[in-house]
Amino acid sequence: ALRWVYEHALVGLCAMHLGVAQGSLAIMSQHVSSRHQFGKPLSTFQAVTQRAADGYITTEAMRVTALNAAWRLAE
Repeated sequence: ALRWVYEHALVGLCAMHLGVAQGSLAIMSQHVSSRHQFGKPLSTFQAVTQRAADGYITTEAMRVTALNAAWRLAE
């Protein structure tokens, strides 16, 4: 029973972290599109867009991993 609780709690924690990552990605996206630097939106700079893309890829990898863990737990 303890193992079952541990595994389900771990998957729930993964899902919570995924939600936090998706929320922070949305906040970052809103921030870089509204903030201006040197007279241009911050989202037009290459380094910013590369960091945003890295965050998106990491978040998607977290989503796939969390879904895989939940699926394996259900099987």
